[in-house]
Amino acid sequence: MIYFTGGTTAVLALVSGEVPVSQVAGPAVVNSALAGSDVIMVAGGATSLDYWLMSRPDIKKADQLKGGAVAVSNFGAASDFVARYALDKIGLTPGKDVTMVQAGGISDRLAAVLLGKVQATVLNPPASFIGQKKGLNILADVAKLGLAFQYTGVATSRRFAREQPDIVRRYVRSQVEAVHRIYTDKETSLQVLGKYFRGHVE
Repeated sequence: MIYFTGGTTAVLALVSGEVPVSQVAGPAVVNSALAGSDVIMVAGGATSLDYWLMSRPDIKKADQLKGGAVAVSNFGAASDFVARYALDKIGLTPGKDVTMVQAGGISDRLAAVLLGKVQATVLNPPASFIGQKKGLNILADVAKLGLAFQYTGVATSRRFAREQPDIVRRYVRSQVEAVHRIYTDKETSLQVLGKYFRGHVE
């Protein structure tokens, strides 16, 4: 298993053939397809945005974020789209009122805010809950803003799906089984989350 810090990087790996299948959100797949690649999404996972735009403890209102920096994974990825959408909804213009910064994966973005390297970022569970426990403020709850959105799903290339359909089917089946395991085996789920969130899962 290879960890990518954002959807744009994951799709580039699909296009290059470095990986045959990846977990990635809709924007990176759509952007790549519009640019002429044969990347496709074969299964949808989350179809809503449970992101929060979260800020440092000293920033409690949107206008206090002006002049600051907001972390996303990388430009063109889901976190970038979500951050820009949320900022617009609270009256801030990305690139004008705030600086957009590429900071990596969700645990890296959480760390960036906690360490004061940036003033805000967008986080989803469990990182958003961890951030809340550590005193971060919620400037916008994206789930309540009414945006229909294809978040994480299973992507591959048309060529791989055509040449290796059984592998694609087995991958999708394994994802369904993994989701079931998360809901039915809390102990194992927390162990796995702890591994990828550096033990900060409570």
